[in-house]
Parts: sequence; C-alpha cells; structure tokens
Amino acid sequence: MSKPTTHIEVPKDGIAGLVQNWKSDVLSGFFVFLIALPLCLGIALASGTPPMAGIFSAIIGGMVVALVGGSYVTINGPAAGLIAVIYSVVLSLGDGDPKVGYERMLAAVVISGALLMIAGFLKAGKLSDFFPTAAVHGMLSAIGMIIISKQIHIMLGVKSQGKTTLQLLLEIPNSIANINPYIGFIGIVSLLILIFLPMVKNKYIKMIPPPLVVVLVGIAISALLDLENKHKYLFFEAKFYEVGPQYLVRLPYDMLEAVRFPDFSAWKTTDFMNAVITITLVQGLETLLSAKAVNQIDPYRRQADLNRDISAIGLGSMLSGLIGGLPMIAEIVRSSANINNGAKTRWANFFHGFFMLGFVAMLPFVIQKIPLASLAAMLVFTGFRLAAPKEFIHTYHIGKAQLIIFVVTIVATLATDLLKGISIGILTKVLTHIFYGVPLSAFFRSWVSIKHENKDIYHIFVGKALIFSNYIPFKNFFSRLPKDKHVILDFSEAVFVDHTAMEHLYYLREDFTKAGGVLELAGMENLAPVSDHPLAARISTEKHKIAKLAKRQEMLLALAQENDYTFSPQKVLFDSKLKSLPFFLHKSLRYEENILHKHINKVHLQISDIKAREGAQISLKFYHFTGLLISDLPYKLPSFYMEKESLIHRMLDSDGFRDIDFVEHPEFSKNFFLQGKDEDEIRKFFTVKLMDIFMKNPDFHVESDGESLFIFHGEMLVLSDKEVQNMMSLGDALLQYLFVEREEFVNQ
Repeated sequence: MSKPTTHIEVPKDGIAGLVQNWKSDVLSGFFVFLIALPLCLGIALASGTPPMAGIFSAIIGGMVVALVGGSYVTINGPAAGLIAVIYSVVLSLGDGDPKVGYERMLAAVVISGALLMIAGFLKAGKLSDFFPTAAVHGMLSAIGMIIISKQIHIMLGVKSQGKTTLQLLLEIPNSIANINPYIGFIGIVSLLILIFLPMVKNKYIKMIPPPLVVVLVGIAISALLDLENKHKYLFFEAKFYEVGPQYLVRLPYDMLEAVRFPDFSAWKTTDFMNAVITITLVQGLETLLSAKAVNQIDPYRRQADLNRDISAIGLGSMLSGLIGGLPMIAEIVRSSANINNGAKTRWANFFHGFFMLGFVAMLPFVIQKIPLASLAAMLVFTGFRLAAPKEFIHTYHIGKAQLIIFVVTIVATLATDLLKGISIGILTKVLTHIFYGVPLSAFFRSWVSIKHENKDIYHIFVGKALIFSNYIPFKNFFSRLPKDKHVILDFSEAVFVDHTAMEHLYYLREDFTKAGGVLELAGMENLAPVSDHPLAARISTEKHKIAKLAKRQEMLLALAQENDYTFSPQKVLFDSKLKSLPFFLHKSLRYEENILHKHINKVHLQISDIKAREGAQISLKFYHFTGLLISDLPYKLPSFYMEKESLIHRMLDSDGFRDIDFVEHPEFSKNFFLQGKDEDEIRKFFTVKLMDIFMKNPDFHVESDGESLFIFHGEMLVLSDKEVQNMMSLGDALLQYLFVEREEFVNQ
C-alpha cells in the first residue's frame, strides 16, 4: 500500500531528531530488537563464541556507534557474513583450545577496529566503488554455503564430524538419516515458519517479525518436550534418543560474568596477522556495501558519510572486542526492517541497543529457554538466501562473464578462504576485461576529458573504458562537477563499460536528479550490451544483434498497432517517469520493458511491464507487474490512493483509520478503500462518472501524486493480452473523463 506524497520533509538529526521523532524511533527500535536478539545469539554460537559475544556487539553497535556514525537508519551489530571469518579465526588461533582461540580472536577484533578507524580518517569509504559486483556477490554466496554446511547439522540435532565446508555438505544426508526427532522437529518447524510466514498477506501478521515467532514457538515446543531436563526417549519403539539442556542456549544470569578480555599473546604470528587483515577487509567491505544499500532504500534519500561510518564501526568493534564481543557491521536485513517499521533517525538504532541491554540484564532466564535448533534454522535460512539458486540465474542474466566471475569466486572461497577467494574473483574479472579488449592502460586510469560548453552544460568524454578498477579516479574527477547542472557523459570514444560501472552510473544519475541537475548518457548507441539486462556490460561492436520478439511481445505489438500505440520491447532503466511516484517511496525501479505509449492532447499514456525491488541484499524482494501511467496533465490532481476494500480495511476503518466514504454512493464506498491528504479536493474529483469507471474495474490499485495517475492490478500481476486491452480501455475512459468532465470542473 503506497501513500501519496508531494513533498518529503527530511527528519532532523541529533537531539532535535530525537525530540521530533522519538515515538516512531522507539517503536521501530523495539521491533528491530525482537528481530536482532535471536540472530545475535545464533551468529555468536555459529562463530564458535559464547552467545553473549553477539549481544555485546549489538548493544555497542546501537548505543555507541549509532551516535557517532555517518548513517541515519542503519542498524549495527554482528552479521552472518562474518561467521565464517570468526569461526576460522577462533580455530586457527586456539591451538585446539576454543577458549584461547576466542580470546585471541578478540585481540584481532580490537586491532582490526583500530585499523578501520584509521581507514575512515584516511577517506577509505571510496574503496567501496572498487570491488566488482560479481566477485562480492560470489563471496557472499560462498559465505551462505559455509553457514548452511555448519548449521544444518545443529538444526537436526546431530553432531557433525567434517572439518571443511565440502565435508560438512557431504555429511548432510547422513545427518538427515540420523536426525534427533525432537530437535529436528523444532528445527524444521522453525525453518517452515521463516519460509511461509512472510508469504501471508495479512497486514497485521506481516508486522510480526518471523524470528520472534520462531523463538516463541521454539520455546513452547522445548517446554512440551522437557528439554530443560536431561532424559532419553524412545521414538516409534525403534531407537532411544537423548535430549537435555545442551540443546538450549546457555547464558549466565549476570551479564558481567560473560565479559572476557582479549589475549594479545599471538600478535606476532602469521595466523594472527592474517586474521586481522581478513576481519578488517570483510568487515569494512560489508559495512560499505550495506551502508550504500541503505542509502538506496532510505525513503528520505539521505546519503551516509561512509568514511565516518567506517571509523564508527571501527570504534564500536574495538569496544566490543575489549569486553568479549564480536565485530560489527552495518547490517542490511535489520536496517531494512528498521526502515519498514517507520524509523526516522539514528535513534532507532540506539533504542534497539537499549532494549537489547535491558532484556538481557533483566530477563536472561527467557533466553536460556531458546532451543539451539531454532537459532540454527534462522542461520540456515539466512545462508540459503545468500546462496540461493536465483542468485546464479540473476547473475547469468547480467552476462556470461559475470556468471564466470561469480562461480570462480565461490569455488575459490570454499577451497581457500575469503581473502584469497575475493582476490581470485577480482583477477578473473581482470582477465575477462582483457578478453573483451580493454587496454592495459585503462585498468587504473580513467581517460576522461571535459568540454565546458556554457555555464550550465558540461560535456564529458570517456575514452577507452570505464570499469571497476578505474571508476574511483573517474568518480574523483566527477565529484568536482556541480550536480545541479546539465552534464553530458559521452561514451562515443569508449570501447567497453563493465557491469560494475553501469551500476555506479545508475546511482550517480539519481544523485544528479535529487540535486536538481541532469546527467545525460550519450554515445551508448555505439556500445552493444552483452545481455538484455539494463545494467549489462557494454562492448564496442558493429554487430548489434536484433533480438527476436517473444510471444508476449508479439501480442503487445499487435495490440499497439490496433490501438494507435507505439511499442518498444527494450528494457529501460534511465529517464523513467515512474521513479517519482509514491509507490516508489520505499521501492526502487529496476527497469520497465514492453512499453506501449501514446500522446493525446499532449497527455502521455503509457502501459509497461515493471520490475521493482524493495530492500537490499538478502532482504531483497522483487515485484513484477504491468502498470498504467497517465502523465503530463495540464492541471493538478488531488493526491490519493485507492484500492479494493478488504476485511482488513474495514477493521482499520472501525479503528478510526481515515477511509473516505461517500454516503450518497454506498456501493462505491463499500468496494473501495480511498485515502488522501485533502479530503475536500478528493470528494470534488470523484464524481459519479469517475466512480462508475472504477466500479467497472474494481481490481486495480490507483494512486495520484498530484501530477499523474498510476494504476496496476491489486495483486501486482503481469497482465495477459485481454487484461492489457482492458487496461487500455480504462486509460481511454480516464482520459475522456479528465478532458471533459474534469475540465468543466476546473473551468468553473
């Protein structure tokens, strides 16, 4: 459900922001705490450390880093992406003793935090633009596989014997065959909740965090199975199994008892230095990527100070390591939940840490009832989302070379470690660029020149290639240009633009748009995309392939010809009028394709298949549907949104939720939920004629931002040929209304 808006007031920061938004931030912080608590416990246990190590990290990440960091709605704390790193460090530094390995790992975290603080002061935030997308995603997918390989055995109540990731994965069939039925039941039920609960469309059920449900259900089942008392049980009179407190979280009643201090005795060893470098690299890289992702989904479009963020994360990790906590990052899943729950400022992160501290200090006995299988199920679910098959399919759609880099990075990471894996992935990226004909002179130097045509237009020429490794000098050059001007970026002299650079250009254009300027890409017609993905790499070639139309596209072409529309099958990412609509306040447009459009009396009517996304990284959710946009109207419309009324809407209405009803038209009011800011203007706009148009099309969601109308099926479907024809008829009827009946109203 999207609410109309014509102007977004950016929340204040600091103490003023607390005074202005404390209610929404307290509420969001509480919801995020409910999500974060079980995840922090699970991440710590999976990392080979005491459960309080994750709690300490979240408390400091919320109550300290939130106040000094450069982000606004980011949640800081331990992350699944660091599990593989910390677990391997504990093993390598412990010499067979987990306690020694844990305390030496804390020393590595403290030094790593100091290095990150220095890196932030040295403006290392720009390094986030260097790492190629496919290699980073490959590293994250490998981390997902490592998490699954370790946690699925715990979820099933079986102790694994394997040491490497491959050995652990090969052990999965054996663990399934030897499952502890009570423990496995808890783990499987927990996993099913995580999979199916988000599919429930009820608005109120969606407000309940699935991890919280997993914990509550897990505690209830463990109580029924009496896991707090060690005992054996006979399952189907076939075999005896043992259960007991060893399958529950172990936590001291006094959190001060959990404090541990770092052991720096191994600081001269090679293993220790490798640990510091790996923690610093992965922690810094994940923080930068997550902070940039949060920038993209922040409804107020605020930009984090990445350098300040790196330093703050470094400070937080130092403090965490000094008392026995894990390193932390800007965590994307919890940050997405924070935004979706209405957080306005950094104080939501602070309150998330505050609630964490209060709960653990006063109610540790509740945590001790949580089954380890429930926490393991959460991590298996997280690991699968990182390494899901759709990631391979999505990468293949971007280009075959991207898939090669992605797979090589995964294999190299699993075979060696994260540091070597990402390095091999970057090397593979370099080799593919050489194969595509990128000259060696373009790898670390950006060949750009400027022609300043007048005070308002800058013409920039890009020579040779724009790729991941020369984007930082390119961005340094570009940062000197005013973003409120018209800049033409000309690629007519370039031979190659890679996928990573295309992604950066997309967000760079958004920065210009927000600042009131224009970034125009020219010369792209000389570069052929290597796939039909809108952000695919571009290579100079005269052999542009003419793609054969798919059956749906042939149908749309026929409809266009029959109804005087122009049809364009290509994916369009830049210059879309959709991005300013209320629907995209919490979502971002990936692309639109199969575009049918026409102009009537200068008004633009467009029907297109739209791909949008919400969230980022593993919290990413995609939408694919057909939408109708009516824009360039000669007068202002009232801002509103309307959709088919449901039982939930009626419950909301009885609670005082403002559904605009028309007493004299009860049938319309019964069928539609209508809401908007200026009720008087909306009532004037909704005449009997307009109500009749929508009564004939009851399944459509309709919203207005004051400048245009946006319409799509309430279930967000890609429409069939008959349904597209109906949408065309709806568009024609609305245009007739807007230019006859509405025009008469305007002229009164």
